[in-house]
Amino acid sequence: MIFWVNTHASFPLGLLLIGIFLAGELLTSLLVKKGRMISEMNPLSTKRQIWLAGILVALLIATGITPYGYAVWKIPIFFHEHGKFVRENLSEWVPLSVDWFRKVGPVASWAIVLSIIGAVSGIILNMKRASLSWVFIWIFSLAMFISSVRHVGFFAMATLPILLLNWSNILEQWQTHRLASSKTFQKSVIAAACVFMVFVSFDQLTDRGVLQRASYQAFGLGFYERTTPKEAISFVKLNNLPSNIFNSYDLGSYLMFHWPERKVFIDTRMWFRGAEDFKNYIDLMREPEKYWGPLVEKYGIETVILKHLSRETDVLIPYLFKHPEWATVFCDARGIIFLKRTPTNETLVQKLSSEVDLDGLFERTEREYRPHWFWQRFRWFRPREIPFELYWVAHLYFQLEMYDQAEKAFLRVLEYVPDLHDGYFFLGKIAAKRKDFKSAVEMFEKTVALNPDFLPAQTELKMSKMLAGFRVIHA
Repeated sequence: MIFWVNTHASFPLGLLLIGIFLAGELLTSLLVKKGRMISEMNPLSTKRQIWLAGILVALLIATGITPYGYAVWKIPIFFHEHGKFVRENLSEWVPLSVDWFRKVGPVASWAIVLSIIGAVSGIILNMKRASLSWVFIWIFSLAMFISSVRHVGFFAMATLPILLLNWSNILEQWQTHRLASSKTFQKSVIAAACVFMVFVSFDQLTDRGVLQRASYQAFGLGFYERTTPKEAISFVKLNNLPSNIFNSYDLGSYLMFHWPERKVFIDTRMWFRGAEDFKNYIDLMREPEKYWGPLVEKYGIETVILKHLSRETDVLIPYLFKHPEWATVFCDARGIIFLKRTPTNETLVQKLSSEVDLDGLFERTEREYRPHWFWQRFRWFRPREIPFELYWVAHLYFQLEMYDQAEKAFLRVLEYVPDLHDGYFFLGKIAAKRKDFKSAVEMFEKTVALNPDFLPAQTELKMSKMLAGFRVIHA
């Protein structure tokens, strides 16, 4: 617990799991004693339950062994009290939805759905031998997952023991069946389970797996290199760009880890100070015309490093790109760097900005992009690999109002993934920017056909129809 509380704000989860398990054991003991429950699963003895309660108290005390003392509880309390604000501004905290399943792809989606079906059916079929403690933990993990997709990993870890415990008991009772008692059948089941576990382990703990390449929302250990602009950070260090760096929220931890001697502008420790600082940061990102100048003057910002694939930078990046006091000195498929034009920096600005080739960025990224071998050999199998690196460059072109390059890039992305609704959506927005509303209507109709729940496309479609002279029928 001491390690956990000093490394991640999810430490209350460990206390909750022990508390839920203990509650399940206490309830089972009470129901069995009163004869209201016939269970073949023996609950923990009273002595062990007391020991477990003591461990829970000790762990609770241990949460204060941090540089901040018990103030670390401010972070989980903040997320609980400001749940709506967090869900609206941090994409990983959004609730489970149909759109999220579309993003992660059908293989991962079916794995989640089948695991839920397997867990529920296993509990029902194994009712007499099911452990209330594990059932409570699984229900809690499912509720956490539904409330926020970032908890998919916790849900998966809670589901696995439920599946193994319940179905192993069911198969044990099924041993009388001729097929189940066959050694060949048993070996086949064990072999299939081993292959599946190796596949999932490789896929989820590395960035080279099949499912990882089908979705940029990775689950695993460490930083996900496919989405982290490590080349941009290396560029800042190599060229020794000026201090007082402004960085986007999701880059703070990575910068601190790889460049500890430099201060970052924002990182996840800000939650200690409450919601006000983060609200100010969001206001800045949404209205740079109003807040950027005073911020630069207050902190002496000269270097800006941003992830352009993050929705929070959609306004700030084009603002800085067009601002006469800032120069683009680096850009790749993941990150972009701006340097302030000052007398001291002018020579460096001229040298680095002359080396930036935005027009050729998509072609360079496509040359470096290599489809996963699995999708090259099994094209009939879904999900298809999504070339996110190419999509991010296309989206950057749109942000920077380079509409000719953006159109070519999105059309090329759609050659890889013909049913990517985002591609048609941005083609529609490009057509609308050019006042070609008939083409915009066509693109937005394709978007809605592929994703009927995508509200921005529905809104843009109605607006484009009106501007194109179509008759709009309101439902």
